[in-house]
Amino acid sequence: MSDNAILSALRRMGYQKDEMSGHGFRAMASTLLYENGFPGHCIELQLDERVKMMDCWANYLDGLK
Repeated sequence: MSDNAILSALRRMGYQKDEMSGHGFRAMASTLLYENGFPGHCIELQLDERVKMMDCWANYLDGLK
């Protein structure tokens, strides 16, 4: 999924340009998890690896069609 797809979806949901971005959600999640005691290296690993995991899952589902 491209950055523009995420931004377009946010705009359709009513978020303005100065309110939120795709990266803003990632940053918000990282901050919240850190404040709740999760180790920084675990947070970053989860956020960075999620794209690979979801791509693998999507490819599997596409293969079932």
